[in-house]
Amino acid sequence: MTTTTGNEFQPTPLTDSAKTSVKDAAEKAHRTVDRAAAAAPQAIERAAQTAHGAIDQAAGAAERTATTVGTTADRLRQIPAEYADTFVESVRQNPWAAIGIAVLVGFVLGRATD
Repeated sequence: MTTTTGNEFQPTPLTDSAKTSVKDAAEKAHRTVDRAAAAAPQAIERAAQTAHGAIDQAAGAAERTATTVGTTADRLRQIPAEYADTFVESVRQNPWAAIGIAVLVGFVLGRATD
């Protein structure tokens, strides 16, 4: 024969209500996790598509920049050749003037370094 004392825990409507609330919250959390898991592949696919688009745009910009730099470098390489051709032609047409200018520049540089 078992006897009961007044110290034993007896479920109350409040306890049952708390248990029900906890179970409801847990079920709601499970549903939320399930929805998030179902949506994750779509979100990952969208992120991947966005990343691919950004990469394509960056690659296009890099290609355009490389083309511009290459074209500019070619133009810059041609400039000294054009000036050299012009200088050589001027010396051929006026050799005495070129010699005079060279002597004058040498004199000025000589005086400046003394």
